[in-house]
Amino acid sequence: MKPALVGVQFIFHLIIIIAEKIGLIKRKKSKEKNTKPTVLARLSVFFITVLLLAFITTILAYEARSPDSNYWHVKEMMHTPTTWKDIEPGKKYVILRLDDIQAFAWKESARAVMDEVIKRNATMSLAVIPINLRDDLDTIRYLQKNHEYFELTQHGWNNSLTNGRAEFEDLSKEEAKEKILAGRKIIEPINDYAPITFIPPDNQYSNGTLDALKEEGFKILSSEGNHFFDYDASTYDFDDRYFIGAEQVLYNCKKALDEKNVCVIMMHPQDFVYANGTINPKKFEQFTLMMDKLSKADIEFRTFGDFVHDPDVYRGFIG
Repeated sequence: MKPALVGVQFIFHLIIIIAEKIGLIKRKKSKEKNTKPTVLARLSVFFITVLLLAFITTILAYEARSPDSNYWHVKEMMHTPTTWKDIEPGKKYVILRLDDIQAFAWKESARAVMDEVIKRNATMSLAVIPINLRDDLDTIRYLQKNHEYFELTQHGWNNSLTNGRAEFEDLSKEEAKEKILAGRKIIEPINDYAPITFIPPDNQYSNGTLDALKEEGFKILSSEGNHFFDYDASTYDFDDRYFIGAEQVLYNCKKALDEKNVCVIMMHPQDFVYANGTINPKKFEQFTLMMDKLSKADIEFRTFGDFVHDPDVYRGFIG
């Protein structure tokens, strides 16, 4: 039985006992003299009840933060795992990759992008930064409610730089595995499946990271380069630091579609905001224009996970 439930029962019985002792409750067969409880007695019951309720609230809060708890998993939104879509040979597919989904930061922009995906009945692979995510219940509820539209992939652990180097750029296998497992433990309970796609922070990773991913059962690595699932187009140039409009993104994507029938478009919520974090309407309009044109093109939206779950397509680790 959960500690919280035991605590509730304990509180209930204790209040009853105290109330009987001071005369607030009288059993039917009692022969004791019926005395009216004093004001002090009533106040005693009140303060004891408040203290006990505070105690049980603390227990609930502790369980909600526990990695093994289901309380933060929002029971009213339980659902079946994501349904993966088929991949048909010869068709052209676009994978929308939205990086830096995390607790609290860039929430307005991230939500606006994801809402556009839902509105078009498209799908998207979300690169989730695990650290502190269980503190952001609003984001967890959103991901659960709309689970059929989004694949949750792992985007490192905290996406931080060390001496100017990306989080997974120089890690040994053991160091990488520790961070990978810590992050997976947070992501997996959200939609009842472990992430199978890894997107390294800053698109940088070590050989040790690659070994750890394979050992831990990851199936796809999406980064920067010439591998099959590396991004082909982006809404921002991080080298020269400028925003890329819809037409250029679509041009780059078409080249990839002509070559391999798959295009991965990398985006970040912060690509579409002002310096203060609020949405830049002109930049966001470019995103909606891109989505409009893709929706009308002879392509279909898929996630990385769709390719893994199609046995006719997937032949082993792709990275």
